[in-house]
Amino acid sequence: MSRLLFLVLIAAGAARSLVLGGATFAATGDAEASQKAPVRPVVAQKQLVSSTNCQTAAHAPAKPEYLSTSAEYRDDLLITTGYCSATAHNQVSPTNPELLVVSADPDAAGDTKILFRTIPKNDAKKVHDTCVLAGKATFAYSQASTATPQADAAIAGADILTSSGKIDCEGFLHAADAGNPLVVLAPAVISGSVISVHVLNMIGQKKPVTEVQAAADSLGHQVAGSKALSAEEIRTHPQIVLVSPGSNPR
Repeated sequence: MSRLLFLVLIAAGAARSLVLGGATFAATGDAEASQKAPVRPVVAQKQLVSSTNCQTAAHAPAKPEYLSTSAEYRDDLLITTGYCSATAHNQVSPTNPELLVVSADPDAAGDTKILFRTIPKNDAKKVHDTCVLAGKATFAYSQASTATPQADAAIAGADILTSSGKIDCEGFLHAADAGNPLVVLAPAVISGSVISVHVLNMIGQKKPVTEVQAAADSLGHQVAGSKALSAEEIRTHPQIVLVSPGSNPR
């Protein structure tokens, strides 16, 4: 074999190796990119069944007795107080409305795994951050029952399932009614229109879907005469209050 032909064969082999190596690298890169592609979990707005209203929240027990109550009751009280405060704020400052957004939160510290935060409705960053948190909570719940969980997924936000299809969470919150500034979000996989702090806490604790759904169904039967039947009704009446003595919506 001539020296020239030998050099040509070596060059061809090197070029082929570069091409194959590049293809392998590209395939690996595509796989990694696919694994880390932004995820938008799907949530749904729910009507909150609560044991407190503005009047009962204003007459909450004194601190020692308050602290002796269940953590779920305390969160229920705090959510109602926040809802009443945001409603009053929006009446006084209609140009700077606030929303109280509630969802499960598997990463929350403490006895209950609930997220509730009051945010300025027109603050794009806070609205975005809240949607991302709701998306992360829903994603974490969905991964709990997945054989191969995708722990490193990038959560870009969330979509809210409505009767007319999915709506971007941020757009949904920007369009929320400032006169009824309570927005309660739960994984769309949980059917039904009502939920409670107890059921949200079950979601935050990553209880099995069948167990959570049974609790939501039982709650729906408990408030069958008052629960919302449409998304518009939920927006108009985001909270059902059970104020009977010792009521503890489950």
